[in-house]
Amino acid sequence: MKENMIKYSVTDGNGDTEIEAESAQAACQEWVDEGDWGSVAKTTWVACRATPLDDADEPLHDEFESHTIEIPPTGAGLLRRLA
Repeated sequence: MKENMIKYSVTDGNGDTEIEAESAQAACQEWVDEGDWGSVAKTTWVACRATPLDDADEPLHDEFESHTIEIPPTGAGLLRRLA
């Protein structure tokens, strides 16, 4: 793991992944930035939850942060690729 990076489990309620980031907000932003949202007709907001993980990839004492990340309009529809 890189220095100053924390491993988070990040979810929007439809899927989840582990992301190394400097903060929970940065992990949520990366989750949204790397998602395949398809075309979006109007500004869409994605509610994400980031839970820090310990060295064994277990959640740290049920701690988490929630962040709402913007997806600007790109067209019609909304599709999320679940990986």
